Amino acid sequence: MKSVLALTTTMVASAAAFAPQPSASTISRTISTSTTSTTTTSTTQLFETTSDLKVMAPKLNPIVGFWDPLGLCDSSLWGFSQEQTIGWLRQAEVK
Repeated sequence: MKSVLALTTTMVASAAAFAPQPSASTISRTISTSTTSTTTTSTTQLFETTSDLKVMAPKLNPIVGFWDPLGLCDSSLWGFSQEQTIGWLRQAEVK
C-alpha cells in the first residue's frame, strides 16, 4: 500500500512540473486589478494595412525592406479582413 501511495505521489508531482504556470505579468496584473474596485481589461489589436507595413519595413530592416513574396498581406484568411489577417500573421510570427 505504501508503494502505491508513493508511486501516486511521485506521478502527481512529476505531472505538476509540466502544468502551465502563469507568467509574472499575469500575476502582477491580477494583483493590481484585484486591489482596485473596478477591473478594466485592455487588449492590443494590430490592424495594419499593407501601406502601413511598407512604411514600417525600411525602418525595421533597411537592407530588405518590404518583402511579401507569397502575397499574404493581400489575402484574407479564415474570413478575417485584410487588417485582421496581417495582425494574425504578425502575432503568429512572434510566437
